[in-house]
Amino acid sequence: MAASVELPWWPGGRADELDDMAFRRRHPTAPPFGSAVPGGQPELCDLCGAVIRDGSELYATVADSSAVDPYRPALDGQRRLVACGPGHLKQLVDRYRDRPFDDEELWAYILMRAQRCSGPDTDLDDLADITGLTIGQLMRADRWQAVWLQWVPERTRGTAG
Repeated sequence: MAASVELPWWPGGRADELDDMAFRRRHPTAPPFGSAVPGGQPELCDLCGAVIRDGSELYATVADSSAVDPYRPALDGQRRLVACGPGHLKQLVDRYRDRPFDDEELWAYILMRAQRCSGPDTDLDDLADITGLTIGQLMRADRWQAVWLQWVPERTRGTAG
């Protein structure tokens, strides 16, 4: 764990073990210039894109069924938010709080991660073992992919007048 971080943003466990959201702030003795983590990059506010170099960023963890970690399945369904101040953090948290959590969406992304890692010839039983999902959940995830990932909204073209 980096010395400039008081606590990691992810306390461990599953999404249902978190309070409504988990907040963390960098340690107040973080260096005032450059990255707060030696050799690291500065953070960016997820709302406005402001570069935060002084270690003053705020973090929140919110439930999000579209968030699947490529390497750490324990983080699936949680999104880490970074903000430059309390106002932006509140706006970000409110945006995700208003977004419905769809189990089938989460399962679809978990299934896609497993298919990327295992290859196209993997059968349903193997995918169930890899993902930890039931066959029924995999079928619902596949249906979600067929409906939502195939639908691409047509770009609205601006017209003069």
